[in-house]
Amino acid sequence: MLVSGDGDCLYIRDAMIAAGVSRGAITTECRSGSTRENAQLSAPILARSEMASATLVTSWYHSRRALASFERACPRIDWKSNPTEPPPTFPGAAFSHHGPAIAQEYAKTVVYALGDLARDIEATDKPTGWCAGEPA
Repeated sequence: MLVSGDGDCLYIRDAMIAAGVSRGAITTECRSGSTRENAQLSAPILARSEMASATLVTSWYHSRRALASFERACPRIDWKSNPTEPPPTFPGAAFSHHGPAIAQEYAKTVVYALGDLARDIEATDKPTGWCAGEPA
């Protein structure tokens, strides 16, 4: 298991260990400060394992953008998403403590899509090796 993201990777790792997951089964990437960096800095770790499939676990409102970022960084991996369970109603979620994060997620999704389009046009930021679908 790979836990990625500055700010909460050690907390999540420790919670997993407390829940019975072996410390040796967990790898961390704790330098990334954004979803795009989560994917980019995780790519070399994932490439070393040459895994064929992976499941991305994140919050329900963030899963679409996170999945797109990891699919872009490692298109050779067959990605699945297993997001957290959303609240029963959208208004209940929007007016809860999740509200600001949900609103930000809509804006970030547009910004990421435009950034990916610009990188495609410029032909930069292309992954290489196993994660790019090429031999390592």
